[in-house]
Amino acid sequence: MALIDAVKPTPQQEKQRNAIDQHRERRAERQTAKAQGGIVSKESSIHISNVALADPKGGKATRVGFKTLADGTKVRVAKRSGEHING
Repeated sequence: MALIDAVKPTPQQEKQRNAIDQHRERRAERQTAKAQGGIVSKESSIHISNVALADPKGGKATRVGFKTLADGTKVRVAKRSGEHING
């Protein structure tokens, strides 16, 4: 499971550590010796809708459901364990 590094609110993308590595093949430049060719990997961001919420009980990814309590308040519930999700 990857940890969230930063959230960009405008394009709704998150930067996660060790989540997605993009690999690009780069050609060597003739004029400068510092730009070598080869495979370059960099971390990229993913859309916020593709991020799963962690289950509060087990820590694994889970889906979210809603439950109405006896007093009429609506709370989010983890589908995997049935625990209430704070926030």
